[in-house]
Amino acid sequence: MAETTSTQDACRAAAAGKPGLLVVADRQTGGRGRLGRVWTHAGELGIAATFALDETLSAPMLAMAGGLGACTAVQQSTSTPVGLRWPNDVVERTDEGNGRKIGGVLVERGGGVALLGVGINVRQTEAVFLPDIKGRAASIAMLGGESTRLEVLFALVRALDRALRMGVEGLAAAWRKQDCLIGLEREFEHDGRRVRGIVMDIDPLGRIVLETKQGLVSLPALTTSLVHGV
Repeated sequence: MAETTSTQDACRAAAAGKPGLLVVADRQTGGRGRLGRVWTHAGELGIAATFALDETLSAPMLAMAGGLGACTAVQQSTSTPVGLRWPNDVVERTDEGNGRKIGGVLVERGGGVALLGVGINVRQTEAVFLPDIKGRAASIAMLGGESTRLEVLFALVRALDRALRMGVEGLAAAWRKQDCLIGLEREFEHDGRRVRGIVMDIDPLGRIVLETKQGLVSLPALTTSLVHGV
């Protein structure tokens, strides 16, 4: 599509309850991310895509597969190391864990299908990002990659197909290998309570384990969010 408000909405309508559709837009004017956040998409410089998949697939499996697929596609397009930051951000790897975000994933359901939205920054320069995300966002090109949008999209489709064939346990193990928060001090929020500590383990299907001043704290992964900028 040349332009749409959101590939999620366009894919839901076009799929008509049948999985197996991929919608890609050159530009989306109302893209959204997890927790209602806005996903900024510069026309024809990045990927805005939504896959209509079988609605019986669990949300955790879709989120892990989407994150792993996007991370793999980005890594195949640049020599700069990238990884996954809980729960679904594709970021450049840094020792401090403050790498810039390159992509993200959104899982929704509606119209009889599961909707897996993936956004990846491909050819953007620093100048095109809005002031509030400059310094926190990057693109494959900014990491030294030369891939085109089409090449990255093909890599994403192949990587997502492989990820969805892994099974839940295999997918969780593969996701954990890409986790870039282990060993870093971070703050998480669960049920209105914030907990800060050293990240000891993140199991996407189980618990997030933090070493705090009071000892080890275990939080349910699926309902715990990373607090950004703290």
